[in-house]
Amino acid sequence: LLGHHSKLTELEMSNADLSELTEHRTKLKNILNCMIHFYLFHSISSNFLFSVIHHLLSSFTESDIEVLIFVLHNIGL
Repeated sequence: LLGHHSKLTELEMSNADLSELTEHRTKLKNILNCMIHFYLFHSISSNFLFSVIHHLLSSFTESDIEVLIFVLHNIGL
């Protein structure tokens, strides 16, 4: 019974971590969406977006690829 409780606690912690990660990813996407709109209205240069894309490509994790696809989709590519 104690082993089952410990595994359940680990699973709950994993769900909490996943929820927090999802919340951070959503915030990141919202901020990037604002920056993309600034770029589309020529308020910022493309250098900023190139540096974001370069950073996402350098780490190349699943989360980064998801954000990269989001950026490219919203830019219009």
